Amino acid sequence: MVQQIRIPHNWNVPDSIRQRVADIAGAQRALEADGHLLLILHKLPDAESAQRDLRMFWRSAEGEWASNDFGPGVKSLQRHIGEYNDRVNALEDDEHRADSADEYFQIRREITPIHRAAKNMSESLSLAYQMFSDDRGLLGCRNFAAGVERTAELLKDDATYGLEFSMAKQAEAQALAGHRQNLITSIFFPILTFAAIFGMNLDHGLEHKPIWLFWILVMIGVSIGFMMKTLVFRAAID
Repeated sequence: MVQQIRIPHNWNVPDSIRQRVADIAGAQRALEADGHLLLILHKLPDAESAQRDLRMFWRSAEGEWASNDFGPGVKSLQRHIGEYNDRVNALEDDEHRADSADEYFQIRREITPIHRAAKNMSESLSLAYQMFSDDRGLLGCRNFAAGVERTAELLKDDATYGLEFSMAKQAEAQALAGHRQNLITSIFFPILTFAAIFGMNLDHGLEHKPIWLFWILVMIGVSIGFMMKTLVFRAAID
């Protein structure tokens, strides 16, 4: 979603550009006519909302800049890109401190729309510079935006790798815990089985036998348990 927006009435923008913008400005882009340039860019996106708020920058045929948010001068465009740069740098710091899957997921969730918007912004500024290659201020903004896009792309990749690595470590830890549980169960299951059988109130005659017969049964149960443990361990390796 994008907001409805109109070009300020006090901007002397050619009618051909106004007609192309209409009421809904849409995607980020660069429009040129009669020596004028209109940049339609997205504000820093919020991962919590699908709404994309817009910001416009006008370069007149005389080379003067204006914006609907940040006032006159090419510095208004630099300030717009700087909002992206500051947020990407803050998320990069968060990524360096992250050590859990939840933290990496949150970073990736937030950087994804920022990277997409930064990429489209960089492409729009690159197109604008092709139209006005003599504007040094526009060249600096194009390079600034390209750097932000590249940093956002690398951060997105790093967050994705960190998320996948953390999830793999968690899965490995769970598998190891399950394997240990299986080993413990395989050792004590035969003994518990004997205890259940001979603990029933049945006349089997063993209750009157010498105590050493009890220990023999225990040793048999332990031996079977270790045999089962060995089989489980080999099956896990295979």
